[in-house]
Amino acid sequence: MQQRFETFTVLIAKISRSIRRIKAEEMSEFHLKGPHVSCLYYLTQLGPLTAGQLCDRCEEDKAAVSRSLEYLEQNGYVTRPDKRYRSPLTLTEKGQLSRPLLHLLLCLLHCCHQNHCFLSHSLQAWLHQVS
Repeated sequence: MQQRFETFTVLIAKISRSIRRIKAEEMSEFHLKGPHVSCLYYLTQLGPLTAGQLCDRCEEDKAAVSRSLEYLEQNGYVTRPDKRYRSPLTLTEKGQLSRPLLHLLLCLLHCCHQNHCFLSHSLQAWLHQVS
């Protein structure tokens, strides 16, 4: 039983690394990283959100989301009326142009999901949520 658990744990870690690698490769052309992608994804799907709402959705801490939003804003992907934490962020035209790439990334993640039936329930739920 312990060997099966260890094998399972190793496989989940490999899947997680593969997903991060795919995400990084696909978004590198835009000079974006994982947290940036998560913020863009939720803004494309849900419309204007505050930094606090993005923290909840992305499951990141305030500092990571704040750094991501600062980067996205400086590089013209998002805009907000003022710098307050409770100001809603919206996608700029450049941010809207990231939609097709986000869709491609989600399709790749969906393929990973379809071909690896041994994914954990939480990872399956996340893939289902973003698909």
